[in-house]
Amino acid sequence: MKKMKIKLSSIYSFVMLFFILIGCQEDPDAIISIKNDPTIPIISSSVKLIDQNKFDANFISISDDSSTFTFKSGDESLENLATGNILVSDKGNGFLKRILNVNKTASQITIQTEQASISEAFEKANINISRKITQADIEKEIFTKEGVVNSVSDSKLEFKYEFINVIVYDRDNNPSTKHDQIVLNGKVEIDPWFGMTIDIEDWQLKKMDISFMLNEVLDIEAKATLLNLEFEKEVLIKSFNLKPIVFFVGWFPIVITPNLYFYLGANGQIKAEITSKVEQSAEFSAGLRYINKSWSPYSEIIHNFEFTPPTFSAEASIEGYVKPQLDLMLYGIIGPNAKVKLAGELNVSILPDPSAKLFAKILVGVGGKFQILDKTIAEFDKPDLITVNIKIWEKSNLGGKINGNIKDAISRSPLNNVKVTAYKGITAVDSSYSKTDGTYELSLPIFDKYKIVFSKTGYISAEYYDINVTLFGNTVLETVLQIDVSYSGKGSISGTIKNALTGAGVNGLTLKLRKGINVTSGTIISTVTTNSSGYYIFSNIDAGNYTVDVSGAGYNSTFF
Repeated sequence: MKKMKIKLSSIYSFVMLFFILIGCQEDPDAIISIKNDPTIPIISSSVKLIDQNKFDANFISISDDSSTFTFKSGDESLENLATGNILVSDKGNGFLKRILNVNKTASQITIQTEQASISEAFEKANINISRKITQADIEKEIFTKEGVVNSVSDSKLEFKYEFINVIVYDRDNNPSTKHDQIVLNGKVEIDPWFGMTIDIEDWQLKKMDISFMLNEVLDIEAKATLLNLEFEKEVLIKSFNLKPIVFFVGWFPIVITPNLYFYLGANGQIKAEITSKVEQSAEFSAGLRYINKSWSPYSEIIHNFEFTPPTFSAEASIEGYVKPQLDLMLYGIIGPNAKVKLAGELNVSILPDPSAKLFAKILVGVGGKFQILDKTIAEFDKPDLITVNIKIWEKSNLGGKINGNIKDAISRSPLNNVKVTAYKGITAVDSSYSKTDGTYELSLPIFDKYKIVFSKTGYISAEYYDINVTLFGNTVLETVLQIDVSYSGKGSISGTIKNALTGAGVNGLTLKLRKGINVTSGTIISTVTTNSSGYYIFSNIDAGNYTVDVSGAGYNSTFF
């Protein structure tokens, strides 16, 4: 299978982030850290820490909406909790709550709370985090679709999966019937990072950078067969719950829980069988900067695309894609996210001119909810932060196919390596060679008067005329019988023509002989008439291939 490679690179506005980290209890090798300014952070005196040990030792219950906590009485730090305090804990996914009411009995302490934000906990802070997500972060695999397996690729990317004959659409919901399905094959590999920079002054968020970085490799092949529908289908193929990651700013825990998902999908319009395959790799970073109550997106990307020429037999379009998605939760509350779409798209159109185009796509969006950082910040999304849509292959002047087979005129055995050349007038348009079984195929632009010449050393060339190629059509030619040059010279053509109904020979029919196959007009080599038995003979004729035009009173004219 022929492959073509195109390398394309584009650089978007680049921002270098310096990540500062005071401490972390998870996977220190995966985190970039720089010593912090000793004058910060300044943590509010109202913040009270309930670490995991204290929580486990005293916990009784929590309400369904996570707003009301009940603890055992007796612990001094819990007994001293008061309205207005901010509770923070690294237990589980963590929590960050403002106390609304404290109710004490002899045996327990009940605390009613509301969600607090990180900016309420600091008078001043420089919070800088960078973290790579690895296989070691997986707490639980939630879902794997049938046909999705771990990749055996030797790349160093963290998450590597192959999808094998994954059905994203099946009209009759019967996997054993293949005629009505959209099937995707390929692999996806990613190496995800996230970064977060937060500057707080006077209990307010002054600056924030949220960034996501990803190295990716994608091979995707989309196949659809004999459908007649417009569709958009997407399925979840892999999802994980990841372990909470705890970063300490002084003694204050920042708890981030990532969640990772992979979706597989296709969309378009299909009228007949179609196959499209694109391969890509890319490195990119995408982020949002918040300064002075306004947002500024930034990004950088380098990419490389490859493809295999597609196959199609009708006007159609199909896009196959993989969508990795990384969500970050802070203290169990939905926060920033990155949504990535890696795709290949084939468009085959008739108007204004028949053409086919193959595109490689990378779409990256960053956004989410940020009230957990500061209650004054509204939800923000930039779904088109990175948009790459590049044409990597195009074929214009589309047409159809012709095919047939070639045999030795005497032995009737297949002839291989016969050169098959298509002519438009006197201009050669394309050529190919017959296979060992004598078959051949040519893809040609639309035209109704092609001449095909069959040539092979040691054989007399044969010419086939007036061949019509239609858009997406498949014209099957009658078998061509080529004559060995050892039979060159003069000879005769004879036979008998009979009435199709009675079987009796037909007298007085006129037969006109023209040189070449399927020649219905032009120079007449010889003319004869059938006798009373329907018999005819052309004498003294050069060896080769000919067309006979038969006509007579009371009969339909025909050619053979």
